[in-house]
Amino acid sequence: MGWVTSAHGALYAREYRWDITFEALVAKITAEFIENFDPRRERSWIAELDGERVGSVFVVRKSDEVAKAPPAARRSSRPRIKARLTSRR
Repeated sequence: MGWVTSAHGALYAREYRWDITFEALVAKITAEFIENFDPRRERSWIAELDGERVGSVFVVRKSDEVAKAPPAARRSSRPRIKARLTSRR
């Protein structure tokens, strides 16, 4: 979860010039995920490309019948990843 927090903070600072308060928000969200984790219904994954961490996906419980996940990321500021994402559209 540390990498998720750090990576999001760096990405949003670089691309949107958001300050450190965004990284603090991500830290709170990841902490809540850990504290309330339901292994029967929730998952998280770190995406790798050629051995490099490039993203993350979380699926969390919204209700007894519904899960939620953020929209799939289809862009990246890294040219190598951007090329792969674009080729899969």
